[in-house]
Amino acid sequence: MSQIKEIAAYWGTRAQGYSERCKIDLTGQTKYDWLDKICKYAPARQQLNVLDIGCGAGFFSILMAKAGHNVTSIDYTENMVHSARQNAMDAGVDIEVLQMDAQDLAFGNDSFDLIVTRNVTWVMEQPKKAYSEWIRVLQPGGRMINFDENHYLYLCDEDYKQEKERRGEPEYMKKVHNAQVMEELAYQLPLSREIRPNWDVQTLLSLGVSNVTADVYNKRVIEKEGEHKVLYNSFIICAEK
Repeated sequence: MSQIKEIAAYWGTRAQGYSERCKIDLTGQTKYDWLDKICKYAPARQQLNVLDIGCGAGFFSILMAKAGHNVTSIDYTENMVHSARQNAMDAGVDIEVLQMDAQDLAFGNDSFDLIVTRNVTWVMEQPKKAYSEWIRVLQPGGRMINFDENHYLYLCDEDYKQEKERRGEPEYMKKVHNAQVMEELAYQLPLSREIRPNWDVQTLLSLGVSNVTADVYNKRVIEKEGEHKVLYNSFIICAEK
């Protein structure tokens, strides 16, 4: 049975916190750091048709709209959609924000020059289908930039579990009172059992993209049974149609 409504209900409880974080990030250096990261991988055009998938409270959407791009945003969680619309209004930018399943997009083929998404793929019940849909709506030569992490691989991999215990709980997670609910849901999700970004690269290539790169910017090398093993945490995937 599909978990999507349970997942959406969970994220609905965190919409206010994400909205507050979005407002803070839009006023500081963070916004420039993220814009630089996106521009490094995005097509080099002055104005792009951008789709922000899993927009949350609208941080990427507002960032790209302020940079002069045409932005459409989607999220499955109703509270996040409301937050993104309000934050866009407060920021003075015109963004179309829609409630939509990222695994079943209601857009025509070749609709966007750029897709941006952050911390979304890992929570998909059908991540390969999601990637297929995202590629479908990209124009030829368009790019998808995916910022993600191996968030819950520690539930299924002992080395990642030990690494999580070594690092300790992030401060922001200590304030999330229902974090165990997401952990229980994540245990059933397919990407909690895959080593990423290797899985993403192979999947995207199998779907016919012309080029894909994966840059890991948070990793640790451990010694296991006399050999080195790389534990991947945060990464950026860029695929070109």
